[in-house]
Amino acid sequence: MITAALRQLVETATAYAKQCNDDNNHTVAAALLTRSGQTVLGLNAFHFLGGPCGEIYALATHAAACPEDPIAAIGAVDGPTGQVISPCGKCRQVLFDTAPAIQCVIRVSNGLAAASVKDLLPPASGWRASAL
Repeated sequence: MITAALRQLVETATAYAKQCNDDNNHTVAAALLTRSGQTVLGLNAFHFLGGPCGEIYALATHAAACPEDPIAAIGAVDGPTGQVISPCGKCRQVLFDTAPAIQCVIRVSNGLAAASVKDLLPPASGWRASAL
């Protein structure tokens, strides 16, 4: 089970995914929640070389709009199906490098759950720590 705030985050991402889905270039929407309660949206930009995911766009928008307000959680939704999807490996690593405690809304066998991005990566190591 997820909290009411995370359920609202998923509802916001779902509405945005449905609104922007064009079954072509924009199929995944992400919504992130800051500690102060702001919601920041992002939308993927498909490209055959691997365009930016919705989560990455949400992170970029957050950096431009409210970088002083730490990210608490993120959820992504597939526009064509309206289903919550887990962050891909690239997004998991970027989120981990941003803040390992960010909660990701994920689909599990009995519904939705929240897991820290750290818990979603097998023995994760931050690139900053290895660069020291």
